[in-house]
Amino acid sequence: MSGLNLNPTRTEYPALNYVFVEKKGPFPSTAREAWTEFLGVLPDIASRFPVQSVLSLYQCVSGPDDAANVYRAGAAVEIPSLPEAITPSLPPSVTLELIPGGVYQVFELVGSYSQLPEASGRVFGHAHNTLHLRLRNDWNREVYVNDPKKVPEGELITHICLPVSE
Repeated sequence: MSGLNLNPTRTEYPALNYVFVEKKGPFPSTAREAWTEFLGVLPDIASRFPVQSVLSLYQCVSGPDDAANVYRAGAAVEIPSLPEAITPSLPPSVTLELIPGGVYQVFELVGSYSQLPEASGRVFGHAHNTLHLRLRNDWNREVYVNDPKKVPEGELITHICLPVSE
């Protein structure tokens, strides 16, 4: 996998207002289901709130096929008023949550989203076996840096972000 950079950069992400669709179960099926559902409502959300970034958050219990895994497909949005005030105006399948910020080790993949399962596995293995990173109990992130409608598939950039103890 030539487009995967296994030399991470330390990045501190701020808190974000995250609108998302959540699915539980094995990632190979839940990720696709969550994105299909979320992308169906994203135009409605984007018409109401400025979208800052598109990203997934996930927690892996013991492996990608574990039934207890949690996967969220969503976007960070700018909300001009109190988040509680806008929740009723969201589509019923969407949840809004304030996600705390924190320090992450960020790995970069350049290439097709179809490479993400293998790339994520390599990142986690490298982080544990080679870099000996101490991960904190928080959401892993995949930040989709550019838009697949505007960029060729081979030039897509994804940041695979692991939450680390400071």
